[in-house]
Amino acid sequence: MYFSSFLRGIGFLYAPLKRCLSFVLDVVATLLFVVFQDAKL
Repeated sequence: MYFSSFLRGIGFLYAPLKRCLSFVLDVVATLLFVVFQDAKL
């Protein structure tokens, strides 16, 4: 009983976390791309 509500809570927190993580990964990839372009020049 407690475990299922715990899993539901994780699912509830997981969606915004996933969105935040994908945003962070996009930012990191962009920064790495910019740094790599600068280093190539």
